Amino acid sequence: MASPKLHPLVRDLYKRYILAGRDYPTGLASFRELVKQSFRKNAHLTNEEDIIHTVARGRWYLSNEIIPVIRLRKYRTMRARYGNPDDVFVEPAQPPIFSKGLPEGLPDSPAPAGGKAQ
Repeated sequence: MASPKLHPLVRDLYKRYILAGRDYPTGLASFRELVKQSFRKNAHLTNEEDIIHTVARGRWYLSNEIIPVIRLRKYRTMRARYGNPDDVFVEPAQPPIFSKGLPEGLPDSPAPAGGKAQ
């Protein structure tokens, strides 16, 4: 079993996952089961260095994988609620080809269909 001073680290990490799971897209119940499986898979660790390493990896995964998924879900919900869903993928307006006028050598107006321009 792990030393008593490391138990609070593991418990704190579990609490962080459960708090983050409240907003996870699949829901708290399914997220809690995934977290339980992960923690039970590493329950056999007894070496303090291994436990610290595993807790650090768990914190990294929480902050770099789980939290961004939650933020993306919240952003998409906010965007759907308050923004126009049609303008999510609007292409920017193209600048005109000749913004300073026509290049020299081109006529100002097209030639008449029947003959030469006078």
